[in-house]
Amino acid sequence: MENRISHAGVPLSYRDRVRVHTLAHDASWPYRKIATTVNCSPSTAHKIAHGSTTPPKTKRGRQKLLSSEDRKHLVAIATQSAENRRKPLWEIALLCNIKASDDTLRRAFASEGFHRRVARKKPFLDESAKASRLNWCTERVHWTVEDWMRVIWTDEASFNIGGARGRIWVTRNAEEEYDEACLVPKFKKLSGLMIWGCFIGAQLGPLVFWDPAWGRITAKSYSMYILPILYDFWYRNSLSPDGQFAPAAFMEDGAAAHRARLTTEWREWYGIQQWKIVWPARSPDLNPIEELWRRMKDRLFQANREGRPRTVDVTKDVIKEIWDQIAVGDELRKLVESMPRRIQAVIAAGGGHTQF
Repeated sequence: MENRISHAGVPLSYRDRVRVHTLAHDASWPYRKIATTVNCSPSTAHKIAHGSTTPPKTKRGRQKLLSSEDRKHLVAIATQSAENRRKPLWEIALLCNIKASDDTLRRAFASEGFHRRVARKKPFLDESAKASRLNWCTERVHWTVEDWMRVIWTDEASFNIGGARGRIWVTRNAEEEYDEACLVPKFKKLSGLMIWGCFIGAQLGPLVFWDPAWGRITAKSYSMYILPILYDFWYRNSLSPDGQFAPAAFMEDGAAAHRARLTTEWREWYGIQQWKIVWPARSPDLNPIEELWRRMKDRLFQANREGRPRTVDVTKDVIKEIWDQIAVGDELRKLVESMPRRIQAVIAAGGGHTQF
């Protein structure tokens, strides 16, 4: 037996709607008589007679919240693998054979403490790299802020003209920000406008724009164009106010140009090789200058959005302005003061990724 709808507003069946149409137009029945016959109101009979015989779409009220079991099932599938964390929520719902709107899914995940967030980019760490990082930090866990203030932080950085950025979203809770499955592996790539810079304590050092005429960054080009500048800065900061010589240490990462035999020989010739601190591989979180580069790139990106940089020369000018602005205030000092916390974070993570 077909369902019939009364005055409450539930649609009539297709058969009854055709019947209303026929009685009104072919039999010329009054609407009150038609309403009594098909069990609907006269106004409904009038609307059907002057409209379509196709029943209107069923009205959808507010969807019910998913059950606790459904929510936990969704979370379990979404966090099952790094691949699943990258999938949109509607795709996770399909895997769970659950039908729900985007808003319902977002509320369901939020009630379990999970949200869609932009994935952090971190260098890929294998077990060997983690062990190296852990050992390096364990050896320096006793260093004080004053010790770190005597270190010259050096590094190269690549700045893209235009500042375009891509984002990958993952599903996670607040505590999983640096979980391996929630990260995007970042592999070293040198491209765009290259610069070299350094600082010690709260003092900025020289900023060098790599000239394309110098070729790639090799042991020879690094020794010719960068080491003399590093030596001058190192020597000036190794002299105390009373003229006494107290050598500062300096940090270089493990790039091929830094660890090559030719580079080592040049550093020995300058007399600074023995003060070099060997830096563990894939550890930007252990060099505060990496955080400095990130902040500079954020500011350059903002300048790009405001329409400033358009050419290499203009981009260089903006980078110089940003570099000079950093010299004012205590931004550098705070970066160095974070070293003990960085060391402790790596140890707590067993050599793994940290928030830095």
